[in-house]
Amino acid sequence: MCAPLPHTGGPLRKLADAEAVIRAAVKAQPDATLQELCEVVEQETKIKSNSSMMYRELVRLKLPRKKSRSMPASGTRRM
Repeated sequence: MCAPLPHTGGPLRKLADAEAVIRAAVKAQPDATLQELCEVVEQETKIKSNSSMMYRELVRLKLPRKKSRSMPASGTRRM
């Protein structure tokens, strides 16, 4: 009888090596878009990524995405 093979866990995270760069970029510019963070990581580490990869990495690192509002809140509110 053959024993089952151990689970390998899937592919490694591409942005795992860029953790320090991501943390520094979010600290320096907390309202950066996901695309802007991808560009910073590519410039610093030569690791290409997309916005969905960056979002998942921010969630894993428990980093907030503080977006500044482009417009003030509306004067009308729901009742």
